[in-house]
Amino acid sequence: MTLRTPVLLLILWSSLGNSLAFAEKAVTPSSSVAIPSPAMTIFKNLSHVSPSYGHEISDMPRIQSQDTVGSCFGCASATIAQKFLCGSDPEIKKLNLRCDQLPPEKTISQLSMVAWADTNLKRVDPDTNGTNQTGGLSRNHTNIKLYDDTTEYSSGSNALSNSLNVFKFMPESCYPFDQLVSKYGNTDSSLFKNIYEKTRLLYSRMKSSTEGKSSNCEECLKELDESFNTTFSQETLNSALEKNTFGEFLYSLLFKNCKSFTSSVRPKFNQIPNGSEEILEKSKVFATIQEVLDKNTPLLINALCLEFDSITKKCTSKHSTVLSGYRKVCPTSNYSDKNCRTQLKIHNCWGADWQKANNDGWVDSEKLIEHLNYGKSYITAGELSWLE
Repeated sequence: MTLRTPVLLLILWSSLGNSLAFAEKAVTPSSSVAIPSPAMTIFKNLSHVSPSYGHEISDMPRIQSQDTVGSCFGCASATIAQKFLCGSDPEIKKLNLRCDQLPPEKTISQLSMVAWADTNLKRVDPDTNGTNQTGGLSRNHTNIKLYDDTTEYSSGSNALSNSLNVFKFMPESCYPFDQLVSKYGNTDSSLFKNIYEKTRLLYSRMKSSTEGKSSNCEECLKELDESFNTTFSQETLNSALEKNTFGEFLYSLLFKNCKSFTSSVRPKFNQIPNGSEEILEKSKVFATIQEVLDKNTPLLINALCLEFDSITKKCTSKHSTVLSGYRKVCPTSNYSDKNCRTQLKIHNCWGADWQKANNDGWVDSEKLIEHLNYGKSYITAGELSWLE
């Protein structure tokens, strides 16, 4: 049996759906994996950057690419946690390296960070048509959930909050993410998703058969090795098969015998709005973001709406990303010009090529904030979060 129909269905939230029209005079970001979205509007003819207004965080972690893997919430939360470690952890600071130069053994695995996300912060939307979530903690953090396995509680904000319990991470050296995406690339967003689903079927078959529980399932190993572009031992497979869920099986398969790294410094988790039943009007969001960025602290956007139903105003495609700067841009050197606009910089998990091709991640702040909690005039708890 071959595993040509790929195994890990991690469809990039941001690669779904149809193109959306941009605002007049706006530039459509071009990317092989990212859909055009008004949430990431870039206006033309704003080449003058105010020298006295703005702040961009330096020494950010390396820009990763999730490619066609639906792990944006793991990638974004790993970026926030990594930045905190770079500035606070004694062992990492002792290396005397830039944050984007850290070795794989000191770089947080975005796939392992996904496993921290399966818990939720209580959120109450005052809109009777809104989504209200009940608070509670998951039973473990060794359960990789992607695609249709995710719930409303699988989020980058939750991953950040839950990781504080031990602040312990699996490093990228355990199972390099690039090892996976180098096989599937960004040419077809269904490839990795199909692999995910086929691996699930393989897991179910092995769990229910004597073959899967024996010590010589060579064909199973061959399929898994091909799918994940690596080599698993029979011992690793047998150990993973002892797990009770597919998510735990996948985590064990990828990170068995992997030495985690932890930090002696624990951050504080923050979010805006602060309380689970509070809201923050969008008219006040930029000033709040500005205040956090001025502390040299990046923020996580939990669910930026990339696509929506124009009739129902329901968001149909969401994306997690990171904010790392703000500034004012103008058509001329007159920085009091009424045509000046403010921009926010996203440190995006669509790769360095996307970042370079799309204004280095600088997008219109008004359009981006409009697409937080899309269709509402406010945001709710957890939509913006950070560590300090």
